[in-house]
Amino acid sequence: MAVATGDARALEPRPAATLIVVRQIVGNRDDEGGGRAAEVGSLEVLLLRRSASAAFASDAYVFPGGARDEEDQAPELVGRCAGLTDAQASARLGMNEGGLGYFIAAIRESFEEAGVLFARRAGSAHDVAESPSLISFEDEAVGHRFSALRQRLRSGAIDFAGLCAEEDLELAVECLYPFSHWITPVGPPRRYDTRFFLAEAPAGQVVEHDSSETVAHCWITPSEAMARAESGSMLLMFPTLRNLEAVGRFGEVADLISSLEDTVVLPTQVPVIVAEGRGWRVRLPGDVSGGSYVDHAEGARMLGISKW
Repeated sequence: MAVATGDARALEPRPAATLIVVRQIVGNRDDEGGGRAAEVGSLEVLLLRRSASAAFASDAYVFPGGARDEEDQAPELVGRCAGLTDAQASARLGMNEGGLGYFIAAIRESFEEAGVLFARRAGSAHDVAESPSLISFEDEAVGHRFSALRQRLRSGAIDFAGLCAEEDLELAVECLYPFSHWITPVGPPRRYDTRFFLAEAPAGQVVEHDSSETVAHCWITPSEAMARAESGSMLLMFPTLRNLEAVGRFGEVADLISSLEDTVVLPTQVPVIVAEGRGWRVRLPGDVSGGSYVDHAEGARMLGISKW
């Protein structure tokens, strides 16, 4: 039996963007979250733990991301994007126009939620022959200044366009690679049409969860995250699991990014929710035995579903 929640079928998904931030493991070391030791030849992803009071995906570990705002398509921000026009961005996402706004939203949300900023000083891309460095917070004064700017951004005292203008930043949209496209299934009271991007973590920046929407973070290998989800010690939504599976097929960040450089337009994934036992199963159409099972409590916390 499929989930039925009143007029949910008429609910239009809200445009959103998510950024999968990865980094290479450069030496054997213990997992930051207390799990198995991470080994050379593997990569890690950044996961943020959502607040237990969040209306959507509460207590779940997610990639940084959120809704695309109208501001993300403002000319002031579009004009600060290096290496990618709106026409090029839209083509990569299979859209007629407006694609660059998703890239900008992913960068903004990454900074708001995790303190990771994919940007550089304006003009620096023209001063360096190859791969101009992204902004670094290693200098204490710079780090403090951007931390304060992030707080102003989160409080609404400044918008992202104003922040970029104040620091004369260029958004490094060329560092983001389209990775997948997911639409929240019919049923939950909140639905999102989400473009997932992937990027390598910038050097000289340290992750800081916002202690509001997100209450913890970890760098973790995809295999360890999936193992914890299987054991019940880490709550992961179905798209998060599927994206972790895809990332986990690679051991080297360079190989992963290389595989995305010539990627054609990605297929849209629209899962379905079906009642099963005392909970629900979220799966892709046609995948009868697969998918991810959530009990009644998890369904209420993660998807906002209270009945079927």
